Amino acid sequence: MSEWHFLSNTFLVITDGSTKLMLILSPDHRARLQSNSSDPEILAILNTYSPLDDQLSLSYSQWFVATGLYRGATLAFENKMEELASVKLNQWIPQVQVVFPESTPEFKSLFPMGRAAFNKGAYEMRINNLHGLAGLLATYPALAAVKTDVNNFYTALLAIRATQQGKEEDVRVKAELLDGERINVGVAMYANLGKLMAKFAATPEKVTKFFDLALIQSPPKNTNTFSIVVAAKDTANVVPGGFTDTTQFTLYTGNTKGKFFTSNSATGVGVTGQGIELDANTSMTVVATKLGDPGNTFLNVTNLDPLNQGNFSVVML
Repeated sequence: MSEWHFLSNTFLVITDGSTKLMLILSPDHRARLQSNSSDPEILAILNTYSPLDDQLSLSYSQWFVATGLYRGATLAFENKMEELASVKLNQWIPQVQVVFPESTPEFKSLFPMGRAAFNKGAYEMRINNLHGLAGLLATYPALAAVKTDVNNFYTALLAIRATQQGKEEDVRVKAELLDGERINVGVAMYANLGKLMAKFAATPEKVTKFFDLALIQSPPKNTNTFSIVVAAKDTANVVPGGFTDTTQFTLYTGNTKGKFFTSNSATGVGVTGQGIELDANTSMTVVATKLGDPGNTFLNVTNLDPLNQGNFSVVML
């Protein structure tokens, strides 16, 4: 016997592996509750639900920050590895050749694989090879200065690698916490659906106004869903191209008011008289030409709140 479809939590099913979609559905559901909160029963549902939506937003912000720090640490590590391959080897090898020409057994013992040991293969293997080079250099007193430089570089590289791996672990932890909040919100939305069905049992069509059925029934592909955290009074790029003047977007704000607009660059700022301002916890579907000049290929957003960072989402239809 197949599972009764009413027992399947639609909100969890469609957002499995797509926290971005939940970050759109949740504030939209909250906004719809808010717009009907003059009804005491709806207000009670809203008051129970809002803290969970806030926690989802906070968890996403923490994951977003952790991801940014990890990417920065990764770039620092990759730059250090590039320095090893393109700078340090060019310094060390000539210094060794002054004492031991390339044709000597000593040079071969120090660089049995040539440069490949330090610029090819897994990162950990290259780092271990560097450590091994430092150990080999210790057997040749005439190369003490080279050994010291290799040791110093190895120590610095290890520190950068440890930082990068620590940031990577933090992203993993934050991602798990974020998915936990996705589940909490999905369960709460499912519970709200039940409460609303009970309230409107005689007129079930009224339940639909509390949910974005278009997104629920036809979830967008991840490649069409975009979310971003923007600092107070700051502007950021949400959609980095891939659309035309006739493309339609559904715009969503989280806990702050925002202005969406198209631009000719990812760092472009809003032009007076162009773009659309949306209050917090609001959504709107618009065509690209309503957001800026024809031909613009970047969709940006300005957080209009002077104090609080905000979450903004876009679905490209």
